[in-house]
Formats: sequence, C-alpha cells, structure tokens
Amino acid sequence: MPLQGEGGVILRWGEVVSRDESGFQIRLDDGAPAIIPSSGVSQETLGVGDRGQFRVEGSDADGRITLSLVSIAGAGQDSEHAFDREVHRLHRALSNHGPVSRRADEQVHQDALGEERIKQWVERTESKLVELRRHRSKRLNEQI
Repeated sequence: MPLQGEGGVILRWGEVVSRDESGFQIRLDDGAPAIIPSSGVSQETLGVGDRGQFRVEGSDADGRITLSLVSIAGAGQDSEHAFDREVHRLHRALSNHGPVSRRADEQVHQDALGEERIKQWVERTESKLVELRRHRSKRLNEQI
C-alpha cells in the first residue's frame, strides 16, 4: 500500500528479488514489479531478499515503476528470517487453493486399474466354469 511521505512523496514497501546489469528488481507488496536503476544504489547496500521502503521516482521505458531506496527493514537479518519471509510468501500464494479430496484421487486410481471390472469378469468366469463342468458331467454320463 502506498504511503504518502513528506511533500507528497509516495513511499512503498517491497522486497529485492534479483539483481542484474540494469539494477535491482523489486517486488512491491502489492505484487507490482519495480526497479532501482544500478546508478541509484550500490551493490553492497542491498541484497536479494532484503525488504525496504522505497520512494517512487516514476516509470521506465518498459513501464516498470522506478524507485529509490529510503530505508532497509532488518538489514543484516540472518537466513532464518529470510526463510520465514519466503514461507510466508509461499503461504500467501497458495492460500487461494482449496484442499484436494483424497477420495476423489483414490476413486480415479481404482477406476484406472479397472479393479471393479476385473472382479466382475472373475465372477462371470467362475459361473461359466461351473456351467461347463455340469455340461461335461452330463455328456460323460450319457456316453457310458
């Protein structure tokens, strides 16, 4: 959510997701992509996974929001905090997906094997086998 700073400056929170020759790629809290040009901040100041507050400067030729760094939240956090942030991000991404019914998966699996059809075939075969044996015994009795 954009914050109004002093003098009408727009401030936004986000996370550094990558660094390339053009600068730091930022994912703002609302999911919008943004960039800090490589001339805007030194490589030692920011690292991938760092969260910070950024000032909106405008937009670049690709339509991405151009930012400048205001402050880094939790600079020097250990990897456990970075892991927690990533788990939280994944949880948010998956929160719109409902649970998958295991029974539906099992039914599809059983149908795929044709288990019910095999049972029916075995029952029909056994009944026909009994019938064949009965006819055979009649034939053998008539011949003697």
